[in-house]
Amino acid sequence: MVEEELGPSAGDRITKIGQVDERGSVRYVELVDGQKGTWIGVEWDNPSRGRHNGTIEGKTYFQTEHPTGGSFIKTNVIDCGRDLLDQIRERYEINDDEENEKMGGVTIEKIGMNKVHDKQTNIFYLGVICLAGTRLVLNYCKVTETTISAVLSRFPNVTDLYASGNRLTTFNPGQSGKKLRLVDLELNPIKSLEVIDPENFMENLEN
Repeated sequence: MVEEELGPSAGDRITKIGQVDERGSVRYVELVDGQKGTWIGVEWDNPSRGRHNGTIEGKTYFQTEHPTGGSFIKTNVIDCGRDLLDQIRERYEINDDEENEKMGGVTIEKIGMNKVHDKQTNIFYLGVICLAGTRLVLNYCKVTETTISAVLSRFPNVTDLYASGNRLTTFNPGQSGKKLRLVDLELNPIKSLEVIDPENFMENLEN
């Protein structure tokens, strides 16, 4: 049985338009007056990519921060990012059905895989999460400080954090950041290091 692929919904992040890398956030997925089919209202990270603020012909479909940061596009030309936890589970967890293999119609039990299975399914203890080739990064995802802290609380052994280009004005991971050794906050509007709380994590950072 093939699961039906769901389309984008409000709040999703866009990573591509056709074959071109473009980043934005889905703000509206519905009909537009006078147009056929479903349209996606997008707020672009680069406002010069847009045409309006979410209001066209006097009707407001969504609102953007920048007066020309929004536009409408068709659903079949965009690629959206995938859920972080779904990606991690897909990469590291082993389904029960995968513990046994069939060879020539005979089921072969994988002996000695229990420890590996336990280690991989208990993602709480992962120190490094590798999702190479999936285009999954926190950079330019418009994640908030609260979201980053929530991710770190799920994976308290993570040591390297890359969160550039997210419009962060402050950064305080709290107790969840105690094991961080590398933090990349490039291209965030943090005007002074004084707003970064050093108590919980800066003592472990590498020079």
